[in-house]
Parts: sequence; structure tokens; C-alpha cells
Amino acid sequence: MDGRNRMKRLVVCIAAFLVFGVVPVFGGEKGVTEDTVKVGATLDMTGPIAFVGKAMTDGMNVYFSSINDEGGIHGRKITQIVEDHGYKPSRAVAAVVKLNDRDQVFAIVGAMGAPTTLAMIPALDKSGLPLVGIGSFSPTFAYPPKKLVFQLLTLYDDQMRIALDYIVKDLGVRKPKLGMIYQDDDFGGDCLKGLEKQAKMYGIPIIGTVGYKRGTLDFNPQVVRMMKAGIEYCFLATVYRETAAVLKEAAKLGWKPTFIVSAAAADAITLKLSGPAADGLLGVACGELPDSQRPGWKKYLDRTKQYGKVTPGFYHSVGYLCAEVFVEGLRLTGQDLTREKFVKAMDGVKDFNTGVGPNITFGPNLRAGAHSAFIVKANAQKGQFEKLTDWRKPLEKP
Repeated sequence: MDGRNRMKRLVVCIAAFLVFGVVPVFGGEKGVTEDTVKVGATLDMTGPIAFVGKAMTDGMNVYFSSINDEGGIHGRKITQIVEDHGYKPSRAVAAVVKLNDRDQVFAIVGAMGAPTTLAMIPALDKSGLPLVGIGSFSPTFAYPPKKLVFQLLTLYDDQMRIALDYIVKDLGVRKPKLGMIYQDDDFGGDCLKGLEKQAKMYGIPIIGTVGYKRGTLDFNPQVVRMMKAGIEYCFLATVYRETAAVLKEAAKLGWKPTFIVSAAAADAITLKLSGPAADGLLGVACGELPDSQRPGWKKYLDRTKQYGKVTPGFYHSVGYLCAEVFVEGLRLTGQDLTREKFVKAMDGVKDFNTGVGPNITFGPNLRAGAHSAFIVKANAQKGQFEKLTDWRKPLEKP
């Protein structure tokens, strides 16, 4: 009987070798061998926001390449497989299944898009795949906390709170006439919730809000409504094209409030689309500006020059950030690498700062890793945002 069992085990091992090309070690954990760790990513590489996916992919490759050239982590080098979901939820789910079942990856490092990543969650739970890093500011992935999902970017609600803190505390405007033009979906709702929370803390009423449907081109009704309400500080839960449309409409009508955008629009693309109308636009930034003097940022630029194929920028640095935080999790886990031990080790990441983004902290019930950002102001003539403050968290009391 014992002989038969030994024979069965031998057959299983041979089958594993034939199918996957390697016999798993260290407890048979997927994607882990004595000298490698295999990870996956599921990004938009050919769809409507492929520029984000391509930038994130190159940013991750820059960091992984630099670590591999230094000998890897605990003697293991990192290999990566990137799956294109084309910004389609069904393809994102299929990518998770493929990466887990066929490619046998240890974890997913890098995802993007709220609808695509949200669709992936059940498949991640079923397979036990950890996910580190999402190219999204949505709080959906952090609240309620999901054991396997680690969100690295400062969320929309915190961004809006930080922006209002700047108006009240830095500019000294104690009773600003607040309003918001917001996209009528989760993105806009999350931004509005953040503004409402901080306004309530200060005892400041929001005297005007108006939504718009995604894809709107004519913002005259929204701008006129804000003008008639007497809004002086108009928050915009908008992305590039819509931000430019609002700013141009306001300029055409001669309305000159202070506009404030989230990190979703605080980008040079917005300034290019807006032209002179963007001058003075305030924004919340969650990644270093190109001229940052932080040592970690300079190291990122040097590594990108050596290993990268894409121009450094925000989403490129987000990919780099995803890879760097994942590697920190590997360091903390140690030589005996399993998914369970990795997740536990990630819970021990405290005030980890990569130099390309905010401080990152996780815990057993904390999956929103970042809570800080800084304020920038648009210089339309130069076509760039300029830094006004250091990194900061939202205030919890007036």
C-alpha cells in the first residue's frame, strides 16, 4: 500500500513538471522557486487608457530590473507576466484566472481601472491571489478592507479634504463659498463625500453642487448654475477633457472663481487641453513633480534612464511604486515565501516611503495604504503645475 502511495506521488510530481516545467518548492507555493518569484499584472495595453497601462508596465519593469541586477530578494529574482484586459471587466477576470491557473503566478502586482479591478475581486478571493497596487484613487478597494487587496494611492475623499484644508488654513479663507461640479458616478460621489466631510468639520456650508453624465461636452448649464449660486471656490470632480471644457466655458463667460481639481486631472494633459484658461488652477498631487529633489525620485529617474523605455511621469512612477512596495513585502516575509506569510508581512508595512509617492502603511484591517498628498498650482504659460505645499494628511479637527 505504501509503495502504491509513493508511486502516486511520483506520478503527480512528474505531471507537474511536464505541465509547468518546474517542480514547486517551499511547500509547493505557486510562482515560487529557489531562485525566482513569478508575478502577474492585468492592465489596459490596447484599450482607451492604454497609455496608463504601458506606463505602469515600464515603471514596474524598471524597478524589478534594478532589483534583479542587484541579486533579487532573498536570492530570488522577479519575473513578470502582463495580461492586457483592454479596459474590459470580463477580460480582467479572465486574466486573473489565466495568471493563477496557467501561469502559476505568486501574486498580481499592478492593476488599473475601477470597473476592471472591481470585477477581479471575486476571482482573487477564490484563487487566493494577493494584489498589490491599483492605478485608481477609488476607495472601493480599501473600504471595507479586503484581505488580499493593497491600495497604494491616496483616495479621492482624502484628496478633497486636503484641498479644503489648504483653502481654510493656508489661504486663510474661513468662510469660503464652496461648490462642486462632479461626474455623476462613483468617482464624482467619492470626491463629493470627501468635500462634504471636511466642510462639515469646519462648519462651512456647500452652497452649490451639480452633476454631469460621463461624456458630456457642453458644460454651460453647470457653469451658469455655479455662477448664479455665487461660488468662489469651485471643486471639480472631472478628468482631463471635462476639466478643460469647464475652464474654457468659465473663461468665455467671464467667471473667475478658484477652481480645484483632484489628482485625476492635476496633470500636464489638462493644461495642454485648457490653454490659458487653466492658469491658476489648483490641484491635488499624489506623485512627485518632474523637478522633485527627493533622493528617492532622483534614484527613480536614474533607474528609468538605465532600464526604462517610457518617459518618466505620474503613472510610470505608480508602476514603480507598485513594484517597490511589493518587494518590501518580499523583504519582510523572508526566505520562506508563501502567499499567507506575504499577506501577513504586508500588514507590517509601516511608514514606508519610496521617494516617488506618499508614506505607505498597512495593517490587518487597513488596506488604504496612503493618506497624504500636496497642493499644486497651474502655470499655463509654462504648461506645468508648480508645488505649493509639502506632503500632508487631511486634518481631523479645525
